[in-house]
Amino acid sequence: MITLTTYPAPLFPSLTPVSVGVLEDDPHVRQMLTRFITAQSGRPREFRHGAEVIEAVAAGKLDLLLVDLGLPAEDGIDVVRRVRMMSRIPVMIVSGRTELPAVAAGLDAGADDYVRKPISFEELGARIRSLLRRVRDTGRPAAEQQPKSACLLQGIPVDFLDRTVGK
Repeated sequence: MITLTTYPAPLFPSLTPVSVGVLEDDPHVRQMLTRFITAQSGRPREFRHGAEVIEAVAAGKLDLLLVDLGLPAEDGIDVVRRVRMMSRIPVMIVSGRTELPAVAAGLDAGADDYVRKPISFEELGARIRSLLRRVRDTGRPAAEQQPKSACLLQGIPVDFLDRTVGK
């Protein structure tokens, strides 16, 4: 039985509720994550498919994104790459893939952090607070932190600033 705990510091300390996207195919895990976010005064948005996430990110409707890697129709790493091409929104992978190559691949794809399942909500809360502190310190909302040097050309990611093409 997983219980949600109260933390000494609020997870989402701002007056404006933080919109947190949860891309998770397992309904039980998705429900636990959304309950956790709600209990901490966040505003969760549930997603089952990467295309829904891409649409929400493009519309600037999310402040933070939690992504599972083991999705039935697509790979979560591909979703992270696509999100990263259009936004600097904080992205955290929450996955049962615990082996180091999976963690490295997720971080290399553009995720800001990686939490392994089974989820420790105390650790998840601390990592979310850390990500949100970094965003807050820039003085701009996550949705406004768009990379201006990157684009997709015929489905291939191109970053002109980093001078990289492909994954």
